[in-house]
Amino acid sequence: MQKKIPVVCGIIEFSGRILAAKRNTLQTNAGLWEFPGGKVNDGELPSDALKREIIEELGISIYIQTQLASVDYEYPWIAIDLIPFVCAIREGTPFPHEHEEVRFVDLEEMNQLNWAPADLLVIDVYKKFKNNR
Repeated sequence: MQKKIPVVCGIIEFSGRILAAKRNTLQTNAGLWEFPGGKVNDGELPSDALKREIIEELGISIYIQTQLASVDYEYPWIAIDLIPFVCAIREGTPFPHEHEEVRFVDLEEMNQLNWAPADLLVIDVYKKFKNNR
């Protein structure tokens, strides 16, 4: 088993919808949808990593509302501990600097997208969270 790499992702809520990002053709999982985020650097807090990644990927600042339960997933090329955060936009309009496309979707539309496998597990965690709110 590979060493798990800590990775963060943001479930960015806006007007009852969630931001989804489509991975570009040069990335692993090309063409699949994900929650934006990325690797946590050594010595970096996961929440700080997410804020940094969202600025880099989308050009927006966020505020974090809550951290959800992390999910472990092992791709053939990497094993990750995916740490999801429910967030909202503090400032800016999302622009896909690193993704092919970004869009806000409701829960029904979310189910119609082709998600990266680890993010499918995050969707389950998020739905449980929403049902208990």
